[in-house]
Amino acid sequence: GPRLCDACRRALRRGAGAPCATCGHPWPVRVPSCPECPPRLRAVGYLCGYGPTARAVVSAVKDHGRVGVLADVAELLALAVPAPPAGAPLVPVPLTARRERERGFNQSDVLARELGRLWHRPVEHLLRRTGTCPPQRGASRTARERQVRGAFRLDATAATDVRAAVIVDDVMTTGATLGACARVLHRAGVRAVGAVVVARVERS
Repeated sequence: GPRLCDACRRALRRGAGAPCATCGHPWPVRVPSCPECPPRLRAVGYLCGYGPTARAVVSAVKDHGRVGVLADVAELLALAVPAPPAGAPLVPVPLTARRERERGFNQSDVLARELGRLWHRPVEHLLRRTGTCPPQRGASRTARERQVRGAFRLDATAATDVRAAVIVDDVMTTGATLGACARVLHRAGVRAVGAVVVARVERS
């Protein structure tokens, strides 16, 4: 499928930053302190801020089905973010069954599979989406937190011996989705939960 052009590759790269002062994880971030880290997450590794290029890439995937670009995005992510601990599975954020049927794919699942191939880490579908959830693009922090409350559950067939996991998603805006997923994993006994996203909305 279509891949990223060289200009987009350059625009998505970011310079190395300081480690997260809040969660202490050595994954690089662009700011020296990180008050926006969602609760129960040790760190959020990400490729770049959610600027014009990242927005265009995410839209190309979600709205126009150009999933081929995720292979290139995963390559850039794997270079920017250290690999998770050995044995820690990558856990894609699930879509509702209806939305996945309409779209034809789950972008987080495609990204997780590409990263798993590069990092030699397993992909485990430990989470399921419950009911329906309105689109979050454009929603406020309060609305996002309300929308995802109870929106995820542990998959009935999920492994019960996972002690560390990394959630994979495309964009972190307020962290509400990642935080909700992390809560479910913690309740299931996963002690260390991190996350990897393509882009993160950065606040000054």
